[in-house]
Amino acid sequence: MQKLIKELSYESRYKLTRGFGFDENKDIDQLNENGGALAGFWCYTPLMYAAVCGDLALTKELVENGAILDKIDDFFGSTALMWAAKYGHDKIVAYLLEKNADLTCKTKIHTSVGEEDVDALSLAKKSSCCSLYGFWQRAKEIAGYADYNRTRTLLEQAHKNR
Repeated sequence: MQKLIKELSYESRYKLTRGFGFDENKDIDQLNENGGALAGFWCYTPLMYAAVCGDLALTKELVENGAILDKIDDFFGSTALMWAAKYGHDKIVAYLLEKNADLTCKTKIHTSVGEEDVDALSLAKKSSCCSLYGFWQRAKEIAGYADYNRTRTLLEQAHKNR
């Protein structure tokens, strides 16, 4: 059964309500409507927020309390797995795959040649070293905030096994 945010641990409640502005009196699959600390990202659910931030403990607590794994945000059209893959959070990708997150979900992105349908694996692939996104991914890996190689490997194996 799904819980309200106020029923989660103190640490999780604090992160979600103070750090991102979620309403503690609503369920754990709410879409953030007031923007919070990251105004403009009102479309995230708490699980998506945890995936973007790379917070494995929060991700686990939300999933164990009934968060919908494959909910798609209203703005970007992405799932928590897609967000974790995009940011190279390999531990979260591994956990969500273990919990049977849907690999087939796709979203549209705008590229220099038009719109393209992408899935979590596509989002985990590095862009060219000349692109700003490719540079940003490499900087996150060097700083130890991301592991795109492991993320890609996990997603490729999951595609083969399913």
